[in-house]
Parts: sequence; structure tokens; C-alpha cells
Amino acid sequence: MLTVAYLFVTWIGSKTSGTLISVGVIWLGLTVLFELGLGRLVLGYSRERLFEEYDLSKGGLLLPALAFLALSPVIAMKFHSRKKRRNEDAATGRRAAATCRLHSRQQ
Repeated sequence: MLTVAYLFVTWIGSKTSGTLISVGVIWLGLTVLFELGLGRLVLGYSRERLFEEYDLSKGGLLLPALAFLALSPVIAMKFHSRKKRRNEDAATGRRAAATCRLHSRQQ
């Protein structure tokens, strides 16, 4: 989930967390529709059987996974921001080092 979000979060082109959360909620909704549609219409599971997957007390971990899915675009953008900041800091450090070498040669 997070890998897909990381790969496509810049393609989404959002600059705000609110838009990224909206994208995550859309992903969540589509995933739930797919899960319930597949389970009910294709596999013929009962509603009780399907909702067990969302019940933590019965060992269902789908609810926390869906929460993580909804937040994954925001998390991925945070990773991109850190990477961009590190690259900018490295470039600034290289420019500063080059400036120091230039000044030391001129003296």
C-alpha cells in the first residue's frame, strides 16, 4: 500500500494534506466496495462472514489496514518531503564547500 502511494503521490500533484487524505478516503471506499462486492457477489459469503474481517475481537485486521490505506498518501508525501529536504541540504552543503574552496584558492 505504502509503496504504491510513494510511487504515485507526486503524480497526484497535491500540495495539501487535506487533498491527500481525500485521495486516501477514496482508495478506502473503493477497496471496501471491492472487498464486499467480491465476497458477497462472487464468493457468496454472508454479511456476518464479511464483517468478521473488520472485527478486531475476532482477529480481523482489515479495519487497521484500511485506516493505514487511507493515511498512506499523507505518509508517502512525508517521505518525499524528507527526501527532497535531504537532497536540498546536500546540495547546499556542496555549494558551501565549493565556495569555501574557491575562497581559499583566491587567498
